[in-house]
Amino acid sequence: MSSRVSVVIIFYNAAAFIREAIDSVRDQRFREFELLLVDDGSTDSSTRIAKEYEARDPERVRYLDHPGHLNRGMSAARNLGVSAARGEFIAFIDADDRWRPSKLEEQVALLDRMPQVHAVGGSVNYWASHNGGEDRIVPTGHVRDRVIPPGQATLQFYPLGKANAPSMSDLLFRRSAILAVGGFEERFRGAYEDQAFLAKLYLNSALFVTNTVWSDYRLHENSCMARLSQAGGYHETRRAFLEWFERYLAARGDSNPKIAAALAQALRPYRPKGLIEQARALLRETSAGSVVRTAKAAARRLRPIVAPGPAILMYHRIADETFDPWGLAVSPRNFEDQLNWVKRHRTALPLAEFVERNRQGTLPRDAIAVTFDDGYACSAQKGMPVLEQLGIPATIFLPSELVERGDEFWWDKLERIVMDSSSPKLELNGIEIVLGAQSEDADWPPAKEPRTPRQRAYHRLWSMLYEQPLEIDQALERLRVQAGVTDVPRETHRPLTRNEILATRSGLIEFGSHALTHPSLPKIGPEERARQIRESFSACADLTGDRPYAFAYPYGDHDADSQRLVEEAGFRCACKADGWFVRPRTNRFALPRIFVGNWDSVRLARQLGRP
Repeated sequence: MSSRVSVVIIFYNAAAFIREAIDSVRDQRFREFELLLVDDGSTDSSTRIAKEYEARDPERVRYLDHPGHLNRGMSAARNLGVSAARGEFIAFIDADDRWRPSKLEEQVALLDRMPQVHAVGGSVNYWASHNGGEDRIVPTGHVRDRVIPPGQATLQFYPLGKANAPSMSDLLFRRSAILAVGGFEERFRGAYEDQAFLAKLYLNSALFVTNTVWSDYRLHENSCMARLSQAGGYHETRRAFLEWFERYLAARGDSNPKIAAALAQALRPYRPKGLIEQARALLRETSAGSVVRTAKAAARRLRPIVAPGPAILMYHRIADETFDPWGLAVSPRNFEDQLNWVKRHRTALPLAEFVERNRQGTLPRDAIAVTFDDGYACSAQKGMPVLEQLGIPATIFLPSELVERGDEFWWDKLERIVMDSSSPKLELNGIEIVLGAQSEDADWPPAKEPRTPRQRAYHRLWSMLYEQPLEIDQALERLRVQAGVTDVPRETHRPLTRNEILATRSGLIEFGSHALTHPSLPKIGPEERARQIRESFSACADLTGDRPYAFAYPYGDHDADSQRLVEEAGFRCACKADGWFVRPRTNRFALPRIFVGNWDSVRLARQLGRP
């Protein structure tokens, strides 16, 4: 069956409404769709209802749930749906909402007419009449029937702007646009799941909204927003979102001054004394004869705003690379330029000393710790001589079992499989992935959407494999055989060997653990999660000859259980991947790091703030 559109319904204990939502999808006039019913660990009869629809129409309807039937939240459920989607377009509908019959037909026609647009939506009916109330039509956005270019919705739509944000149940997306921003942010649970995803999307994608009403947003006392309102805590959750978005923009190097100003304005109520308030205080202290003294005082007093504080830098590969969608590679030239800047302007400390001094309250505001994830051999070969020449310490996090095998990392193997495949298509879990002819596939710079069929195939397969970490090795081997490519690791992409690790170890270079096989820890079961963390302590010690001080969460994915297990295993600290600075009260088992891209020292200085 042809499926241009993948419709994703996520649900958790939604037996009261889910039939109406499903039926509104099945009643669409547009018929080229598949329906993915994603169960987020339901304990009521909605699981049975969803499976009944699958049994009734197995060609069109698929039932999905998380391993162990876990409840992992809306964002994780939507990501599961995206990873399984086969369609060119993706639409989401919440299990308590309802579509009008023309929705897909008219929205697909709009996207077909406007290839430059990444998502379309309309006005939304706030549906209260189902329970005796009065319906209300709410228009989306600040303009209608006009293409909204990337970045403009960030400024105009809630939560930074005043215009109404779109309903997730109303939008139709190009799947490539969702994959380009990495899907949904699983750290948000209970509030701002939609807004965190849309905030990323707005930066990269063009939107188009109309006055047409295609969906009914059900108002009832058990909806997510109703529960948030009843529980209170709106401002706490809004602040958490805004601070996350601030870190996200910093990590990707976004320097749009209008967005920065809008975000600062939104954050002002949550920060006790902003830049303007400090400037006004300084002006009140100024006399005609003290302009120079006041300017110097201003520089000193406002310095924490310009140079936010100590930071842990996160690197992966030191290499010249053209295929780098994740931005893992920093060229040797830029790496040397960056480290020379650090040497001149910052106090570089070993990670262990950085953490202990932060705990004691003696950490310098300009402190920097350098870390490398994954243990790529090229990082030691090209990066360590620079570190040693400048006397800058660093920590390398090793996934011990992968290092012992000597294999390429799975995302690098996947690149080779997709880009070098002699077959025009691949199959994974019954899903056919069309590769097309080879073209300029190897040219894929960081933070750019996939342009070629093979790049799009890579992105889709990556998303599918990421969601099933314990099956990655077997799945990759099946894909490799189909593609007809070698499994001999490339010198440019292999990990360090045991002998190289022992030769690299010095007073400047120490090693930490990156789990055993680099899985996303929250995505695996509790027993395997515990094994990956606990056994990695001794495995890392055996590999390097030293007890590891630190742990780094693979992909930066972590939760409270992972933090507990890391501490119990004997590690003294753990690093995540959120792009922010270290504060005096920062949890040492959830240390933020700043992702370093392939920048020159000027860009690095802008990211860190000049001391």
